[in-house]
Amino acid sequence: AVVNFRFAPEGLTEEEKDEVNCRASKEITESGFAQVYTTELCGRKVLRLCTIHPETTEEDVLETVARLAKYASAAAEDVLRSRR
Repeated sequence: AVVNFRFAPEGLTEEEKDEVNCRASKEITESGFAQVYTTELCGRKVLRLCTIHPETTEEDVLETVARLAKYASAAAEDVLRSRR
């Protein structure tokens, strides 16, 4: 199955949210844990999680989302900090 979703922290512009999602994708892919790429839906960057590998477990998916959330939170903090 393919699932598209977007981290959309409050207080960020749509362009900043695009940046946050791109950074989360880049960081998790570079970590080697999972390959999660971006695509565009309705003109916005979203993350695309494809879980068709037969050995993928629920735990794998939950850990992937947890790591993405960590990377996205750090990216959002960086964006907010850069505004100052």
